[in-house]
Amino acid sequence: MRLKHLIYLPVIILFFMNCNGKNKPAEAKEKYDVLSVETQNLYSNLKELAAKGFMFGHQDDVAYGIGWAGGEFNSDVEKISGDYPAVFGWDIGHIDSLNNIDGIPFTSMKKWMVEVYNRGGINTISWHERNLKTGQSSWDVTPVVTDMLLGGSFNERFNSQLDKVADLIGSLVAENGVRVPVIFRPFHEHNGSWFWWGKIPCSDSLYKELFRYSVDYLKKDKGINNMLVCYSPDAFSNKEEYLERYPGDDYVDILGFDDYKSLHSDETRDIIKMRLEVVNDLAKQKDKLATVAETGYETLSDTTWFTNVLLKGLKSTPKTDRVSYVLVWRNARPDHHYAPYPGHPVVPDFLKFKADSSIFFLDDLPDMYN
Repeated sequence: MRLKHLIYLPVIILFFMNCNGKNKPAEAKEKYDVLSVETQNLYSNLKELAAKGFMFGHQDDVAYGIGWAGGEFNSDVEKISGDYPAVFGWDIGHIDSLNNIDGIPFTSMKKWMVEVYNRGGINTISWHERNLKTGQSSWDVTPVVTDMLLGGSFNERFNSQLDKVADLIGSLVAENGVRVPVIFRPFHEHNGSWFWWGKIPCSDSLYKELFRYSVDYLKKDKGINNMLVCYSPDAFSNKEEYLERYPGDDYVDILGFDDYKSLHSDETRDIIKMRLEVVNDLAKQKDKLATVAETGYETLSDTTWFTNVLLKGLKSTPKTDRVSYVLVWRNARPDHHYAPYPGHPVVPDFLKFKADSSIFFLDDLPDMYN
């Protein structure tokens, strides 16, 4: 080859690389490369594991339980079963305070989240953010979203809150220097009207803007690359209702929903079947993961709830093969708990639930990050 022809060689190589069917389109590759290797691996392994069964999750599992709080790695679930949940839920409400919305010191939360990663578990984060206009809780439904977005009077304050979220997620670093991957589930139960981002105080279009703005800010502006994003309305009636506030495929990795209604008794199993089918069908169409992001039966007065309601509900349709995990809410006190504890009458049923081959706890997980 003559020397003058060499200048064309890079162009020729690029041409054949772009023609290779194994290479992703430029925009898809750019999105894929945003995530850290460990976060990409987690997503792939979650998909693979979801075809085999469901991971069990519990909110605030090692932070407190019935009759105790704090410690190195205590757990009501571990005390009764000998194993921890596979998925550990946390909430970062009150991110600008020393303690979160449930009184957990953020320093302790971060330590436990890193320990969950070290043990091979998965962390998921919800965010009960205060109403920035009034300073009151998430349940203050004074309209505020318009003021939080670009150009609004509370935009700078909202950016400051997002900075704190980025600082927390970005500072979750294991001893080997790896940023701990997390599943972020912001502005959940948005089709209800009990939060300021809900149906009445916030229009569908504003909600989509809020969701996109938050994800873009964290990923693009702050460089957070260890975060998968979960979209999670409350219980819904059909596919159209589920999607009416959907921000778009580029902003969501996991399709979830919260459901304290149809997973409450044996009589509502047809309803959970419908909801599971909708979410799983959409997950397959969009190449996403599916999850029951938040559920439970407060105080567990039904002593067979885990096997006869939850497990049968999950198995009520063959389309549940894409459900990655199901997370029950926290054990705050004897009149507000969702997992059994030592001496609880539901313990025998919970152990049967755990023994089912389709349910995965922490010790059942493969290496989720490699």
